[in-house]
Amino acid sequence: MKASTIISLHFPSKKRLEMVLKALKPEIERHQFMRRSKVNVSSKQNSLILNFEAEDASALRASINSYLRWIMLINDSFQTIEELNKK
Repeated sequence: MKASTIISLHFPSKKRLEMVLKALKPEIERHQFMRRSKVNVSSKQNSLILNFEAEDASALRASINSYLRWIMLINDSFQTIEELNKK
């Protein structure tokens, strides 16, 4: 059974979105060679759009979890750096 979903994440600024996209680039390129799932990443205004397609629900869930964890880590890192720079 094929499974798919689209997730849209809004960022506070275009700059933050661009930083996240740049940091995700190696994972996006590596993921193109995965067999069980595919991810198309794009942006619109301040939103990151992730279009997931997978062979089954388990592969879809794994792919979504990976990307969301990476995005949370990247975003938290940039937020911490911004806070430290304010001091």
